[in-house]
Amino acid sequence: MKKATKKIVLIAIILIVIGIIFALIGSLTGGMRSVTFGKNGISIGPKLGENSSENLVTDKYDFEKFINVKVDADLYKIEFVRGNEYAVEFSYDENYEKPNIYLKDDTLIINDEENNFSFLGFNRIGIFSQNSKPRIKIYYPETTKFNNVEIENSGELVIKDLIAKQIDLNIDLGSADISDIETDNLEIEIDGGKCNINNVEAGKSNISLDLGELSTRDFKTKGLKVDNRNGEINLHGTFEGKNNIECDLGSINIDTSLKEEDCSYSIDVDLGSVKINGKAVDSTIVNNTSSNNSIKAEISGGEVNINFAK
Repeated sequence: MKKATKKIVLIAIILIVIGIIFALIGSLTGGMRSVTFGKNGISIGPKLGENSSENLVTDKYDFEKFINVKVDADLYKIEFVRGNEYAVEFSYDENYEKPNIYLKDDTLIINDEENNFSFLGFNRIGIFSQNSKPRIKIYYPETTKFNNVEIENSGELVIKDLIAKQIDLNIDLGSADISDIETDNLEIEIDGGKCNINNVEAGKSNISLDLGELSTRDFKTKGLKVDNRNGEINLHGTFEGKNNIECDLGSINIDTSLKEEDCSYSIDVDLGSVKINGKAVDSTIVNNTSSNNSIKAEISGGEVNINFAK
């Protein structure tokens, strides 16, 4: 490479670094704005802390009964609300097409496929302002028992007081708060973010995270599989049947209502520590019982802590 070319490349790299530094300084001092590309072209959003709720349009659709829900809508906060009607209330950025919401057979379908791409539109997922966050609220009578609930989202998901045979949640980047749920089969996949499960009763449960944190409280399941590549796994509840918990790098903490004599366990830690009921044990340990309940925990680097009921 000629000297002149090397100098140009070096100068370009320096300018890029300087630009990133100034962008960070501007962001931290409140000067960051969102830039989005929608049906009205390029839109420059408000500064950090400014109220952009005037950009939101709110609407509501009433429906006949639906027993399935299928949602594919990025950058919305999605909430399930138990009430006395079948309806969808939603707010969306006026610079974008409104989401498609319709009933097909017994299935409520919601998607925003017609929206164009966005660039640095972070305020749409609530980083800038809670008031500027597009939302979708799904209302249903309290006696409703769903067959299938399928959600694909990048943002915030809140599900509460729901009964369904099958629940499938796929979140690219965001959070899921799930509470007071009954389901035969629970499937959760999160690329990056946090999942909170509280007072949930499930048959089979399969939870996968690439990077993030899983926390449960009063979680009752008959067969749990958790795979978290990097992050924390904090489990509290009753874990019957076969349970497999894996983590590449992070920690596995399990508090179960089962007694130690009622549960077999196998633990393997490549680099780290293991504690059973607060007592340090070998990094590889196997304890077999005559019970049908078992916990298998594996971690490449980190710690495993299991506390059984006394």
